[in-house]
Amino acid sequence: MCDTKGREKYAFLPIDSYEELRETYASFGIKFAASSLLQKNQQLLALGIHSVAGETCGIASGVYSQKEKRFLILGLYIRRQDRSKELVRAVLGDLLGRARQQFHPDLYAWVYKQKEEGRDPRLSLVKGLDLPWLSPAVRRRAGALMKLDTAILQESGSKMRHNRSYWSPEHVASLGYAFLPWETCGEEIKGKIRAMLALPEENTEGLSPFVGDEYDPDTSFVLAHEDSVCGWVICAKFNDGVEIRRWYIVRDARRNRAGQFLGAYMLQVIQERYKAVYFKVLEHSKSMLRFAKGYLGGAIVEEIPLYRLEMKESG
Repeated sequence: MCDTKGREKYAFLPIDSYEELRETYASFGIKFAASSLLQKNQQLLALGIHSVAGETCGIASGVYSQKEKRFLILGLYIRRQDRSKELVRAVLGDLLGRARQQFHPDLYAWVYKQKEEGRDPRLSLVKGLDLPWLSPAVRRRAGALMKLDTAILQESGSKMRHNRSYWSPEHVASLGYAFLPWETCGEEIKGKIRAMLALPEENTEGLSPFVGDEYDPDTSFVLAHEDSVCGWVICAKFNDGVEIRRWYIVRDARRNRAGQFLGAYMLQVIQERYKAVYFKVLEHSKSMLRFAKGYLGGAIVEEIPLYRLEMKESG
């Protein structure tokens, strides 16, 4: 038990599965795409926050990546009537301490959106942790969450080419390509994708289309050419539109304009259905940044900075 507010006590109890994690978040009215987070060689660590009366009043979660030896904080939520600086720090410290004992990470990280350049509550929170084994947090710019206005996207679509007849499904079909709704893809297609994800020459880490049921069926599909899978786009509803969560073109298909076919069709479908589309551009992804600024720049109406806190074992 953790005594944080005088007579009130809280227990931090392990959550053992993504299903339980999702249900706990759902109990607070929070959508959490839990099943999409666990990739190969990753392990979940999550804690439910329980009051002395037995009520679940919050949750803290993270995932350990064996490949990078990194523990990534996924989320931390405490309902308003229980929230205090002491409790938030207590549960975060407990989560990091358990990660240290269980996984022995080289790095602890937290990636998040932060509109204000000055005040950063997460950085202040981490600085207040009483964990002598943890180094001071370093904050770095990780990228940006881009928001595009689809009305502008549609208006300038001919100029940006994605609305031209060359990219129409009919023309693409005449070249032997087909757009297959992810919702109706059977085991044959999914089996080919699973085999592809295992190939070392395909750089698909974090881009698997297998995201559970947290996707938008209207804007999620696979691009196929005859018997081959060329790529996929998986979107999820977000705010007043959708967020592009997975977008990948198979290496061999990139020489045949498959990426342009997929991108143009994706934008056409989204602009017909939603007011906005969101996607993340990470700092190290220079090609994606050039695409966003050069091809879509006129439709970008907001850039929300993404930051990354990093901490190491202090020795």
